[in-house]
Amino acid sequence: MQWSPSIAKKWSGWSSMTDFSRAKRKLCAGGCVGGLLVLASLSGQALAEPVQVGLHLDERFSDNIGRSESHPRSDLEHRLSVSVLHQTDPAPCSSFLDGVFGFRHYQRGTYSDQADLNGSWNGACALSDSGLQWTASDSVSQVAVNTTQAFTPNNQTRRNVFSTGPRYLWLISPRDQLATSAQYQRTSYAGQGQSNATHYLGNSTYTHQMSPTLSVGLGAEIDKGKLDTGEDITRRTGNVQMTKTLTSTRFSGSVGYSRLEDNFGGFQSTNSGMTWQLRVDRQLTERRSVYAEYGRELSDSSSPYVIQIAGLTFNLSQTSALQLTHWRAGLNQDLSSGGTINFDISQQNSEYLSTSETEKSSTATLSLAQPIVTNLTLHSDISAQHQTSSLTTLSQNLYGASLALSYQKTRALAFRAGLGRNINSANSIGTSYRENWMLVGVDYAFR
Repeated sequence: MQWSPSIAKKWSGWSSMTDFSRAKRKLCAGGCVGGLLVLASLSGQALAEPVQVGLHLDERFSDNIGRSESHPRSDLEHRLSVSVLHQTDPAPCSSFLDGVFGFRHYQRGTYSDQADLNGSWNGACALSDSGLQWTASDSVSQVAVNTTQAFTPNNQTRRNVFSTGPRYLWLISPRDQLATSAQYQRTSYAGQGQSNATHYLGNSTYTHQMSPTLSVGLGAEIDKGKLDTGEDITRRTGNVQMTKTLTSTRFSGSVGYSRLEDNFGGFQSTNSGMTWQLRVDRQLTERRSVYAEYGRELSDSSSPYVIQIAGLTFNLSQTSALQLTHWRAGLNQDLSSGGTINFDISQQNSEYLSTSETEKSSTATLSLAQPIVTNLTLHSDISAQHQTSSLTTLSQNLYGASLALSYQKTRALAFRAGLGRNINSANSIGTSYRENWMLVGVDYAFR
């Protein structure tokens, strides 16, 4: 077994240890295993395929492990982890599990020892031959408690998101279908001071295939959220959807109207407005593609919509209703030499409706992977982000750069080494910092 997706994702997280890359790292809690066993019990074949297991050892040195402006402290971080990758799709059940269990130790005791579970799981079982199935998923993310502060062990908590419920697909005719689902979702945090949330969702979408390349639809959704703080948030949405596929271009999106009701402490507020989600993907050449997306939504930071969009980050002290506007564009280029170049630029604007506080974040990333000789690859990442917050008048610029090598010794054994630099330049005393780091690692994949 060669370099697995788990290993690749793990390397990506370690190579550019910037504050804003954290949102892309997924973590999975024990609920994944429990859900997997439930679905597996419905089918004797559900665990028939081989499980891919990997062992990983990392040594990371930082000259400012706490990312402090006034008291930089160096430390050596040891990390031992085991990865698991498993996919099955025999009838009537299917599942996908991608997880990493790790243990961290800090040589000079800057932070206490930590254990984490990295990954995600999704599963589904057909309950009948008529299109009815039961779905379940679970994921856990290490997220920042306060996004205006450095992402360190003292400023992070584990978020677990579990969702389950039935889905039904009714094929009305060769060109018409109706998809309906009802979902229960629980969002919980491991740390103190963060509000857990429960969501009950109902969704129905009618789709008509007007031509082989064009489909249109009508959608309706209700999301009733209950936060542990006592706040109730109900969102109702109706929209028109469209997907158009051309030879080298695909357009997809929806335009609709949302109404958000927020009830807390006997006081009720209502917000409503237009919402949309638009995306275009274009294959420019055989080796080059671009994409762009733009969206606006009325929601809350614990809602399924917010959690499912990679890269969105929020202060966990602000769990109430929000208006979210975001856009993203990027370029993917496969080089003739076997390498790849990826460029991504995005912006996120969040307005918390109960406090009128706004947060803005603009991010740009550029990554390169280039084979040098057989089995030896050069990796380079450059990142920049600008953050502002109206509540604290904080403005900060974060920069990250890394350079690394990976060597595939055998199908099972790989080595890694890299170095990088992170900088935060802020207008608030105690927020700025500079960090230089080095990393060496080894990965072994069991057959």
